Amino acid sequence: MPSVSKTWVFAADLEGLTDVGDSAITPSWSATDGNPAGSIEWLGTGTALSERARGPALTWETLFGVPAGATVISAQVTGWDELVWSLGGASARRVRMRLVTGSGVHIHDGGGGELIDETAAPTHTDGTPDAKGAGSVRTIDAGFQASSTQVKLEIIVSWTGTSSGFDIEQDNIAIQVVYSQPGPIAFDPLPFIPKGRNF
Repeated sequence: MPSVSKTWVFAADLEGLTDVGDSAITPSWSATDGNPAGSIEWLGTGTALSERARGPALTWETLFGVPAGATVISAQVTGWDELVWSLGGASARRVRMRLVTGSGVHIHDGGGGELIDETAAPTHTDGTPDAKGAGSVRTIDAGFQASSTQVKLEIIVSWTGTSSGFDIEQDNIAIQVVYSQPGPIAFDPLPFIPKGRNF
């Protein structure tokens, strides 16, 4: 099946992602960090906090370039980078990515599957970019497969324990979308000739 991809590179800004306002964690744009420069950065202090950032509500057509009239089948994060500067004493951090509707409804695998759910201990804590692998292929729920459906990227960052200075970033989030196109309209190329009539 055909596919299209979009990559959030954050070269000049957050590409429309905004803070949902769940907690004291603050997502912001870093102009200097990234791979190359430009990333979404999460800063905060506190105990067991979680925060979301969401992009603007755009259709599959506008956000990913899915053709009008197509049916979106699945989505997958094919790669992303993480930069960890400090967990600030937190015992673990978790990074999740998903696609949601304009109103925030989770739209794949019945609302239960994440495109990314990263809990592994960071490889570096000095800001070195770590290339992360692909996430799981997630099936888009039937009610959200039309190319005209409004969708958003949602990133969720959280930690367990208490942090005195949490600072991590993401960059180059690549998402591939697989879709099917409507089939051709069948027609009979032969003219209808009534029985018993000569032409």
